[in-house]
Amino acid sequence: MKHWIVSLILFLVIVSSILFIRGNYSFHIKNIDEVILTTKKTNLQKPYKSRKEIALIYVGSSSCPFCKSQSLDSVLTYVSEELEIYSREEGYNFNKIGLSQDFNPNQGIEHLMKFEISFNEISTGNNWRNTTIEKYTNNTFQASLGTPQILIIQRA
Repeated sequence: MKHWIVSLILFLVIVSSILFIRGNYSFHIKNIDEVILTTKKTNLQKPYKSRKEIALIYVGSSSCPFCKSQSLDSVLTYVSEELEIYSREEGYNFNKIGLSQDFNPNQGIEHLMKFEISFNEISTGNNWRNTTIEKYTNNTFQASLGTPQILIIQRA
């Protein structure tokens, strides 16, 4: 009986500690420049209207000269605007995903934030072994490894 009470008290202490930490925890990034960049372009969206979605996926790199081109930024902006209109008319949600295959996540974030469009999701770091990049290049489409790439997919 004594062990049961001690176990129960220990369990309650652990659970309340976890709840306290979760409620009061805040995430801090050491490089404030990235935080400022992301907060300048963040756009809050309404909850999903539908389960259907069209995703615009950009795969690039800060070290790729073609990915730094102004014409690429213009193309991404134009395609994004057109897909947003189409998605709205057809009742789809629209998601813009930015992937940067940089080894250094800070460089990847900086690269993605330089574009005119605001990405809803970003993933960077670990070069071509980045989990999300592997999903959309090697696993899903069997695409060649090269940048820049623009993928447009429909998800349900």
